[in-house]
Amino acid sequence: MERIGQVAFRKGQKRTALDQAASFAYLFTAVIAASSLVLIAVFLLVKGLEPFFKTYTENGVTFQVSFWNFLFAMHWYSLPKESGILYLTINTLYVSLLATLIALPLSIYTALFISKIAPKPFGEILAFAIELLAAIPSVVYGLFGREIICPMVDALAQGLGLMSKGGLSSLSAAIVLALMILPILTSLSVNAMKNVPASYLSSSLALGASRTETYFKVIIPASRNGIFAGLILGLGRALGEATAVSSVIGNAGSGPTFDLFGTSATLTSNMLLGYSEAVGANAEIRFSIGLALILLIIGVDLLLSLVQKRMAKKYGQD
Repeated sequence: MERIGQVAFRKGQKRTALDQAASFAYLFTAVIAASSLVLIAVFLLVKGLEPFFKTYTENGVTFQVSFWNFLFAMHWYSLPKESGILYLTINTLYVSLLATLIALPLSIYTALFISKIAPKPFGEILAFAIELLAAIPSVVYGLFGREIICPMVDALAQGLGLMSKGGLSSLSAAIVLALMILPILTSLSVNAMKNVPASYLSSSLALGASRTETYFKVIIPASRNGIFAGLILGLGRALGEATAVSSVIGNAGSGPTFDLFGTSATLTSNMLLGYSEAVGANAEIRFSIGLALILLIIGVDLLLSLVQKRMAKKYGQD
């Protein structure tokens, strides 16, 4: 018995050592992840604020970047001319909202079909195909938008008797973004609907509701947390996308632009289209745009999270 106890004690010590090593490994990876986030945040903060505390001399002209003009001007010209991001911010929100309005109903209906209507083998194939959309690079979406979406939008504009610059427009950007965020919204909606207890469906049908009524009045409302989570992630992706948007939106120097068929510009497209050619202040101010974009995404996510919590509280009480 004493020998058995000693063996058990040694095994217990080995397990404790392994647990401690595993805990240290978990802590190490968590610190690396958190440090990366802090490093990126500090880098953007320093580089983003730096232009407002420097004096630049370019082409014999000495100037400083005005913080207030940067925030509130409605046009973007190369410095030292007055340049501002307010219209870019409005355009960014507008195009992202359009993309969400296109993608959200499509993703909900697709998720409903995959999770509740389609035969299981076909549903799995369709779900896999939707997930593959998330693996397509942004540049491919941009090329697809430029060669396929833009001509379609241009043809639509001509059919309506409207002007369009070859389809480069807010509508083209919104459609491309909708395709990009569709996999995120659909995947999370499918998971949410699959987690709705089967008793919800059977109880609703037993009370005399049709399947369509059950889907829209029981299944979808019961899945709202997952759908909202997908909406938050999808909208964040739409706000931060640069390559695909730059390929199809044009490059409007002022705004805001609410014309669906008119060229526009967003925070991300402005950063990408101008950075490779810019030097001096015009290059460094792109970091300020990046900082503003990060703050915008955080603000939108916090607002949507607040709305989600209030909806959950409301429906929880009901």
